[in-house]
Amino acid sequence: MGNISSHVSIEGCKAYYNVSLDCSITDYPRSYGGLTKGTLQGDPDIAGIGIVSVFIAVSGFALVTALIAVIWQTIKCYRKSIWSFTEEREKDHTSVSEILETLVLSCSDQQLFTGAAYALAVRYWRGCTLSAYHYNVVANGLLITLATHLLAITVVLHYWKYPFLATIRAAVTFGVFWAAGLMMAKRHTQVGAEHGDESFPIKIPGADAPDDKMFLAAGCFQRKSHDDKFNEAWSASLQSTGAAFGMENQGWNLWFLMMVWWSVAIAAEVLRWIRRGQGKRGLRRNLIHRTKTWADQTGPEAPTAKFSIKKVNWRLVGSVFFKIAFLLYLYAGLGISAVVVISSGTYIRDLRSWVHDTHWLENDPSGHDEEQDANSLGQLIPIFLSSLTVFAFLQAVNEKVSRHRKRKHAREERREGDEEKESGYAYADDQQHLLKDPECGSRKGGNKGYLPWAGEPPAYQSTATSPQNPRLPPRPAPARTWAEPSSISSRATNTHARHGTSSPGTWPHPAASGAQGPGNSSVGSRWDYSPLNFG
Repeated sequence: MGNISSHVSIEGCKAYYNVSLDCSITDYPRSYGGLTKGTLQGDPDIAGIGIVSVFIAVSGFALVTALIAVIWQTIKCYRKSIWSFTEEREKDHTSVSEILETLVLSCSDQQLFTGAAYALAVRYWRGCTLSAYHYNVVANGLLITLATHLLAITVVLHYWKYPFLATIRAAVTFGVFWAAGLMMAKRHTQVGAEHGDESFPIKIPGADAPDDKMFLAAGCFQRKSHDDKFNEAWSASLQSTGAAFGMENQGWNLWFLMMVWWSVAIAAEVLRWIRRGQGKRGLRRNLIHRTKTWADQTGPEAPTAKFSIKKVNWRLVGSVFFKIAFLLYLYAGLGISAVVVISSGTYIRDLRSWVHDTHWLENDPSGHDEEQDANSLGQLIPIFLSSLTVFAFLQAVNEKVSRHRKRKHAREERREGDEEKESGYAYADDQQHLLKDPECGSRKGGNKGYLPWAGEPPAYQSTATSPQNPRLPPRPAPARTWAEPSSISSRATNTHARHGTSSPGTWPHPAASGAQGPGNSSVGSRWDYSPLNFG
């Protein structure tokens, strides 16, 4: 495996960067690499109070937010039914957990590229000029960023909601993991001791120690032959867990623990991806179907006694098991990240405090060292970038509120549509009832059985023989004509014969009574049908 800091060594700095490292230590006067007390150049872009505070504050905020999200997930797991594999219904409310997860993911993205920038800087530009003190600060700062990334991939359930973006995010995260692991392997105290060299200074000296070899350049403790120590350390850690956590290099122990759990989180995301595909056609749906079928066949309802396990419902057991495993998975990832943030943050704080108490850093004309001020450009950029979390929070809230309003409006529109549909059905039922009324004729006969009341003007005769369906679009009005007396008389006769009434009189013609018809402009008396008696 290639080494991100393979050139950070006495040989590499001379060959590739033309930098000759001075690794000498003298007692009178006390000096490290030719530097005496008060002449060590500070580096505010790496160990400044602003950048360190932002790293710890952002990770701490992500940790607290993730804790709230995990507690919320625990409440949801106990409130939901765990007795079936039924799919969740469509959410009809604003999700609190999604807002919390958005904040955690925003903190992770914010530190993702910052950590990548530190790793590249150590690899290509600053490796030969960093002191062991600044090297330790960078290494532990990367551990803090990795803890935030571990929180994101563990707690954020919609991490893979957008697969393309999530793939890029996971690839960059793996690159930062790899770079941090190489830096931790370089700091392995046993690496230098095996070759008779000075071991890398990691442990913070006591308060009574006025100086330490930590002020030497980091390249003084690294050799070109150390490049394969990452593989050796990784193999030893896999063969024995005690070998990993028994090392004096605390950073390697934490990194190894996070790397293992990050792999577990990737596997868990694959299982989530398979489970989310149960509603889609394809391999994922078939796999879930086969699993459920196996659970049914080995449960109490198994078809044969050979595969039957009485009084055991494997679907129930599997549901409960996955619920408990899911909660343990969340709390384990949260606990590992909390340990890393607290331990690495405490280490950086104590190391900076000891260095500033020794007065080895060079002071500015005002008597303060540069690392105590947060006004450098390298510190202001991460400080202002941290405000992106606020924008991410506001955006998440705005999206949820807008989505809630859209759902509310959709419900109101559906309710109004249902009311209109019900009123339309009621009107149609009334029309059907009138058509079936004996006094108005049957549905089969249409309007043939209808006769106007006495004193009512005559109706136009329609060519339609069946009632209009109220659910269909209205048909065009047919041409109407005034009925002839013979047709009216025959219609009335047939109608009364059907009803068993006496023979009716004759229908008068409009011209006989002087009534006004469509083509008659004269004004006459109204038609009188009172002599007709239709029973």
